[in-house]
Amino acid sequence: METANYILNRCPTQNSVSLVPEQVWSGRKPSVQHLRVFGTLCYTHVPDQKRRKLDDKSEAMIFNGYHPTGSYKLYNPKKKKVIYNRDVQFDELK
Repeated sequence: METANYILNRCPTQNSVSLVPEQVWSGRKPSVQHLRVFGTLCYTHVPDQKRRKLDDKSEAMIFNGYHPTGSYKLYNPKKKKVIYNRDVQFDELK
């Protein structure tokens, strides 16, 4: 629900094609460069403190949505957990 609301506030409406709701509310035009395709494979960085010498530096995740703080909502299929992280590399070529 949060993600749908987040995206709808950055899309034009029938009432005002030139302005989006976020622009009317805040007075500045929102950026949409950070928007990604849902369900995309992505990789998140694992900090040095949470890994050993020969462990992988990243974990494969599935992109699930956005968080209001600017981070991405990611699903880890191995651990079956949802996390929020900003250090993400997306693999959108597939």
